Amino acid sequence: MNIGILGTQTIGQTVGNLLVEFAANLSDRVIALMAAGGSKSSAASREKAKRETKEKTPQNKPSAPKAPKKKPSKPKTTKAKAVTTLKGKAQSAASAAPKKPSSKKTEKSSETGLAEKVEVKDQEVKPAFTPESREASLPAAQRETVKYEAPQKVEKPVVRNSAYTPSSFGASTRKKNNQRMLWIGGVLLLVLICGGYGLNSLLNRQTPTPVAPSVPVDASTPIPPTATSVPFTATASPLPTETTAPTQTIAPTETPFVAPTIGVGSTIKGDDGMTLRYVPAGEFTMGSDIKADEQPIHAVTLDAYWIDQTEVTNSMYAQCVKANVCRPPRKATSNTREIYFYNPAFANYPVISVSWNDANEYCSWAGRRLPTEAEWEKAARGTDGRAYPWGNVEPFSNFLNLEIPDTAEVGAYPDGASVYGIMDMSGNVWEWVADWYAEDYYQSSPASNPLGPESGELRVLRGGSWYSLDHNVRTSQRYMNGPRFNLPSIGFRCAESFVP
Repeated sequence: MNIGILGTQTIGQTVGNLLVEFAANLSDRVIALMAAGGSKSSAASREKAKRETKEKTPQNKPSAPKAPKKKPSKPKTTKAKAVTTLKGKAQSAASAAPKKPSSKKTEKSSETGLAEKVEVKDQEVKPAFTPESREASLPAAQRETVKYEAPQKVEKPVVRNSAYTPSSFGASTRKKNNQRMLWIGGVLLLVLICGGYGLNSLLNRQTPTPVAPSVPVDASTPIPPTATSVPFTATASPLPTETTAPTQTIAPTETPFVAPTIGVGSTIKGDDGMTLRYVPAGEFTMGSDIKADEQPIHAVTLDAYWIDQTEVTNSMYAQCVKANVCRPPRKATSNTREIYFYNPAFANYPVISVSWNDANEYCSWAGRRLPTEAEWEKAARGTDGRAYPWGNVEPFSNFLNLEIPDTAEVGAYPDGASVYGIMDMSGNVWEWVADWYAEDYYQSSPASNPLGPESGELRVLRGGSWYSLDHNVRTSQRYMNGPRFNLPSIGFRCAESFVP
């Protein structure tokens, strides 16, 4: 960017030139101050050297004080008057003092200073006596007591002239100020020079590069092609061969996916941590001739499915309660325990005091469902029509909970497992299933995957509990109650359809 008043100079160059000019003026001013300060300091230094030389000049002091030089004579009348006065004072002092022998000279008291002898002859004043004559005139006994006191040197008053002298007040201060100004000026000069060049270079870098004006292209004029430089890449070419054999492409062999064999004993894990057992598809015998609602005995065919290995525990159900999906059990106690559901000691015990609605809500939250009545009975009795999960042997304490008047830990009786490895199908707690209850349902039940009546007032319960009699723990035993009913002896387990 250019400014007309500055010619072709850029802003950066103009600012730099101004800074350089200012720095030059400042340097001239500093040099002038240095010269003035140098002249004054040199004059002061010469005067000081002269004074120090004068003071250092050694003065020969006599071993004995010399007689003072005679001063220029003043008019005789004045001297005579002074001598007469001195003589009168001496005579008065002599008359007052006691007379001494004429051989001794008159002397003043030691308190008035050195004694002086004054004689007047023909109105002329004799020169003052010297200390040597005074000491020679004194008796030998007094010569040692009288000491000469040298006259004190009277300094001449310093006459302060208007002219500048090194001894004048403030000379050293002005010298220091001049030196300080010299340093400050030098630093400012350096800063201005560096700042000017730096600003100039910065502005020059930011000045946009002028773009050459575009030249219109005539379509009739051929434009020579632009040479484009393409980097050369060396590639290794295969060596020629006399005969090239045909290549044979072998297709990769795909390994077919072999699904794991699912059978009796297979297990999976549910989202809530439950282990599920596999029940294969097929036919089994359902019902008995003991009670009317279990008749007639009939064959039922079911698809394959998964069912929980044990009843749902307190810790599993607590996850659903914590997720604000399930409602806590109606009672937190059990038959003999004041704190049951919230007690970590019973985390692996079956959840109780839950209704059919609670059980159905939990199975949906866990990604499963309640088993149908037919699915529950097949998982408990197998395909050989056994009366109990473990077989046809009468109930015994090794097979189920008969001695504890309360719930037992899930899976505590492995000898009572069914043929599919499913635990606690008899005793411990009653278990809710999905079907509505109808006493005569078996008489019209479908032969394949029955789901129970379409409606009703009561839901089906299976398996018996810790307080049930032996005939209530049979695999074909049916019991019923309302979907909102709950007891400390009722729990549940879930199931899931098998997807090949």
